[in-house]
Amino acid sequence: MKKMIKACVFMMTLLAWASAAESAAQVSDGLSIVVDGAEACSRGEVAAFYITTIYGSSGRLDANITNSGIYYGSTLVRNLTSSVRRIGVGFFWVRYLVPDDAVTGTYALLIEAEYTINATKFGSATLHGFTVSTAWTDLNDRIKTIEDNLGLVSADIDEVKSSLSSVSIVATNIEESIDTIIADVEQSTNTIKSDIRAMNGSLANLSTLMMETKGSVAAIKEDVKTLKVDMEAFQADVINIGTELSILNDNVAAVDKSINERTATLTTNTYIILAASIAAAAAAIIAFIAIVELGRILVSGLRL
Repeated sequence: MKKMIKACVFMMTLLAWASAAESAAQVSDGLSIVVDGAEACSRGEVAAFYITTIYGSSGRLDANITNSGIYYGSTLVRNLTSSVRRIGVGFFWVRYLVPDDAVTGTYALLIEAEYTINATKFGSATLHGFTVSTAWTDLNDRIKTIEDNLGLVSADIDEVKSSLSSVSIVATNIEESIDTIIADVEQSTNTIKSDIRAMNGSLANLSTLMMETKGSVAAIKEDVKTLKVDMEAFQADVINIGTELSILNDNVAAVDKSINERTATLTTNTYIILAASIAAAAAAIIAFIAIVELGRILVSGLRL
């Protein structure tokens, strides 16, 4: 793109120099023609050219424009002779609409004029060069594209502004939510601190109670040990009593056998007395067995 612009600038400078040289008055028998106007144009544009006819030192005069043509190389592209318009004394102009499909390159405007004085005809001719290129068209297209893109960017900016406004609202809501959360956290922290202080007091009381409980447990352990010793002695006594009761039971059985053998010789009253004695002995034995079983149960409970 930069190379193309530099080439266009160079071409325009060259054409300007050529135009200045070619637009110089072409003197023939005192009649001169000066042409100035468009030097560079694009397809679809109107190129305007101004023509001045001068006679010697007399100044401008109305010469007859006999030819006005646009040439590309050696080819006549357009004859504009009938399109020349007079503006004032010795001052004319002509316009050329560059076709949309015109070949790019350097063109020339050929102007020929003549003037008759005292039956003497004077004539003159001159050239004016100009270029047709797509540089300006491309530039205009690029500018149009940039303008369209700027329109899109403007729309995007408006959308971004709207989005930023929404983001600002959300940020405000978030900030308010954060303030609320901070307040709740501070309140919860204060509550937790208060609970911790209360728990510290409870722990202190619990520690004191545990110290007291340790002393009581130690005393209870000593009492249990003593009770175990007493129960073991009691259990030994119960075992001894059981042995004696077993012996007594054997004796009672022997007595019962002897009684049965002698029953035939005893009187009824004597038999009743013996039966009552045996029943009392049996009741005593049963009570003693119950006491022994109760002691066993107590000893088992203490061991647990």
